[in-house]
Amino acid sequence: MYEKGNVTDVKISTDRRTLITDMISGAVIECDKRGKRRVFLEHSEMVEPWASAFLSDGSIVVTSRKARVVYIFGPNGEFQQTFGKNFFQRPCGVAVDKLDRIIVSDCLAGEVSVHDRSGTWLFNLRSTVSPAQQFSNPQYIHVTDKNIIVVSDTGNHSVKLFNDKGEFLKSFGKFGKEDGFLKSPHAVCSDSAGQLIVADHYNDRVSLFSSDGEFRCHLLTSEDGLLHPQGVILSTDGKMFVTHGQMKANEVIVYKFQRKKRTFLEPNFMPLFDE
Repeated sequence: MYEKGNVTDVKISTDRRTLITDMISGAVIECDKRGKRRVFLEHSEMVEPWASAFLSDGSIVVTSRKARVVYIFGPNGEFQQTFGKNFFQRPCGVAVDKLDRIIVSDCLAGEVSVHDRSGTWLFNLRSTVSPAQQFSNPQYIHVTDKNIIVVSDTGNHSVKLFNDKGEFLKSFGKFGKEDGFLKSPHAVCSDSAGQLIVADHYNDRVSLFSSDGEFRCHLLTSEDGLLHPQGVILSTDGKMFVTHGQMKANEVIVYKFQRKKRTFLEPNFMPLFDE
């Protein structure tokens, strides 16, 4: 257990560096393979960090909800800059695409914006199809290997897909507990085949969808001891990291992700943080 924190996000770099964002402690923590942790990124004004992402040179981007800015740190943890002052109302999710553009969700403003490496605003993701396809409390962002931008639209209980130009592609999920339905989806990630893995927060499960949003199966449920999952990420060596907890995400669990006739998870798991 990670009793004193709230792990809102977990990210793994291509060289298998594991970073967890602890909103309560106000820091991003790096962990080794045995779960030993050390404070890696912190700043005196970085209050309530929510999510992090890796830039192509190993630098790290971190959103801070309370400071209302985005921080950029160098590969070794040295502070570089902030951006978004007087622009963001409550930045939450963050991802980096193949062009090294920084994509940020603002859960209070209900917007998702795209910025260049220096933080300059480029454009917002937006669907003009209908008001129902606008964002309501967007919280997490993921970019697939095909550069599809995936947004968990928590307030609308759905997941929305956009191309790299910010054009709306489709939405899937709606409020409910049936297969394929969602209740406040949180983090999203994808596997090498483009399948989408969604932390279905208030349904206490992690579900697998096709790249087009077709429901495949539940990977984890409350029967596996899962409670309110928040962060989820898949590593290059086939491990899935999930943050969860009853009142706050105080545990990170690692599962072995396998592929046979269909994708599934081994039932055994190990706590990454067990004090």
